[in-house]
Amino acid sequence: MRKYLFIICVTLLFTGFLGSYIFRDKPVSSSSAKVVHISFDDVVNPLKELCANQHKYTSILDCDFFRELKVLHDKYGAKFSLYVFEKDNGFAIRNVPSKFRNEFRENADWLKFGFHAVSPELDRNISVSDFADSYNNVRNAVYHFADTTSFCSVIRLHNYWASDSIVLFLKEHGGISGLLGADDGRDSYDLDSSGNNLLQEYCFVHRKGTNYFKTDFRYENVWFVEHQLACLQNRDTLVVFTHEWAVRHRTMRDCLYRLVYKGEVRANWRNLKKLEKSVAWLKEHGYEFSFLE
Repeated sequence: MRKYLFIICVTLLFTGFLGSYIFRDKPVSSSSAKVVHISFDDVVNPLKELCANQHKYTSILDCDFFRELKVLHDKYGAKFSLYVFEKDNGFAIRNVPSKFRNEFRENADWLKFGFHAVSPELDRNISVSDFADSYNNVRNAVYHFADTTSFCSVIRLHNYWASDSIVLFLKEHGGISGLLGADDGRDSYDLDSSGNNLLQEYCFVHRKGTNYFKTDFRYENVWFVEHQLACLQNRDTLVVFTHEWAVRHRTMRDCLYRLVYKGEVRANWRNLKKLEKSVAWLKEHGYEFSFLE
């Protein structure tokens, strides 16, 4: 066991040094308008927490998730888009209280909410009418517990999936100007093979009045985030994200349970560290935090 641990440690150190060497001379974008979009998918637990503690909490900052994001905003100017479900396991976003509405409104310049999916279980057979009802329910809920200025017009849908008719609805009735495309080899939304190839190659496509942005990476899949960013530093528009569950604070008991019974190792504390390292790097390298709106 010690032998394997030693090999793993040496491999990680070598990879880090190699990354530093490879990317040190990477061309740097000279654009005066470099921007980065940072978002969280599957955001539901912080909203559940506000619901459960609405009579106890006096501020959204009583919630660890919102407080940690506020620290990154105050320190680096970071902005975040939170993509939410309408419902999940007994939770309904319409039940988020309006108690914190003024606070969300005051922070809408750096914290926004957007539609992600009806629920965590993706339904590829959903009708446009049912999708529209869910989307409007989420939008109205955000207007209720936050503000009209707190709703995103650039979003990432669950699994990068949407039919032609759903994309048309989003453009014509949902107020959507942009969709964040896949960070891997999957097709994105209603783009055909030509559109998907262009998105992968140029990281941006404009089709039928909608902007499509390629997602560059997700934090939980990256070991050395600063090296990953250095690899992309010749670009003037970056799109990065993680999942809310990937940065959620977990008890030792929960970590052990997942390791023993599910074979999962979720080092969420590392994802939080990577998030902070990245916003510091982005600030230092002249990127403006943006909603891409």
